[in-house]
Amino acid sequence: MSEFDKHRTQAPLADEYGNVHQIADELARGGQGVVFRTRDADLAIKQPLDPSGQPDRRANMRDRFRHIRLLPIPARVPVSLPLAILRDQPGYVMRLLNGMKPFNAFDLDGRAKKAQEDGNVALPEWLARIQDRDMALRLLHYAGTGSTRRRLFALAKCAAILARLHSAGLVYGDISTNNAFLGEGASRDVWLIDADNMRFEQSSAGSAVYTPGYGAPEVVRGTGDSRPRTDCWAFAVMAFKMLALCHP
Repeated sequence: MSEFDKHRTQAPLADEYGNVHQIADELARGGQGVVFRTRDADLAIKQPLDPSGQPDRRANMRDRFRHIRLLPIPARVPVSLPLAILRDQPGYVMRLLNGMKPFNAFDLDGRAKKAQEDGNVALPEWLARIQDRDMALRLLHYAGTGSTRRRLFALAKCAAILARLHSAGLVYGDISTNNAFLGEGASRDVWLIDADNMRFEQSSAGSAVYTPGYGAPEVVRGTGDSRPRTDCWAFAVMAFKMLALCHP
């Protein structure tokens, strides 16, 4: 843990209206910043990071906030929009429904794998004959997190959100398993976060933001900007990873 992370876990953050927010834990990292859950179950904080992983104090959050408010965002589209700008650090407060988890919870990360190993998980009969235990654990996690049905449901809802944004002439800009969230329990709602990357389709090149591994070729090369087709590329990569358990 860096000195910045240690300080952030202790110091509360105030927004422009004087509300104080206490960081609880990190939710996800994307191509342009990091999202933290707060002690308020319905609020989260997004902070932009520079290439070194420190707060990007050059980021003009007020201009970003104003830009997002002027966009023709469809009514009731489940995208978490900024509510207030932080007062003393770069970043903003946004809505996050209680109990939601990023799509990367479908991946067997180090924490989930360690929990399986510490618990001496006994493989079911349908997995016991697989010689590659890592693969067996990944398949067990796949089944335990809703299998194909839940993943297809989440992807369908995510695709519907992107379709609504694209129909309004907007580009989301940074779709990945870090920025798409799925509700737990009966609601199973899907929301997108990181709305500060939304914009109109542009003709300029080289200003797009993407999460490593999800960027379309022209975006990664810097020869093209974010467009509906680059959103579709990133979505296709995400769908392939979630369903095939590997990067395409």
